[in-house]
Amino acid sequence: MKAILAAALIGMSGIPLLVPAPGVAQQLFELGTYRLQPGTIIPVGSLNNEAPEYFYPDTVYPLQLAVTQGIYDAQGRLVIPAGSRIYGQMEPAPGGSRFVGTSIVIGGRTYSLRASSNIIHDEKDPRQYSGEAIAGDAAIGAAAGAVLGALTGGVSVGNVLGGAIAGVVVGNVTAPQVVVLRPGQSLNLTLEAPLNL
Repeated sequence: MKAILAAALIGMSGIPLLVPAPGVAQQLFELGTYRLQPGTIIPVGSLNNEAPEYFYPDTVYPLQLAVTQGIYDAQGRLVIPAGSRIYGQMEPAPGGSRFVGTSIVIGGRTYSLRASSNIIHDEKDPRQYSGEAIAGDAAIGAAAGAVLGALTGGVSVGNVLGGAIAGVVVGNVTAPQVVVLRPGQSLNLTLEAPLNL
């Protein structure tokens, strides 16, 4: 038995040891070593570069955002390339909404993520006090003023003008509150748990 083992070892001595090329060894060593710590800031923005997106602050909306600049780890290695997609949702928060990220896609692979933005404060719906909306409210108010004037004994410029002003005021006061995500607007997501890639 010892003679057979000795012969086998002597026979194997002529076989070269297979060692991966340095680049391959380095690649294998790097797998699973990227880590971003909680508190890391990830700037993101809307995928819609042409028009604002509107969200009612009491409603949950699924949403996809894009990373706007590359994120590097403590060793200076690029971990999240610009353009990577973050999936999550807009959620109600005191005074508005916040985006909560639940996953990120990097290089075609999806990773779990726990990150959220600061509160995006709600505001009067800008669509309700645009030039068109104001003109529409004024026209409705002016018509109401003319009708009221006719019912009370005469249509006057004062009745029509007063109605137009009242229409604009009522339209602006009754406009709903919305959260607006505008083209080019950047949000900062903060990692709430380590991100291991």
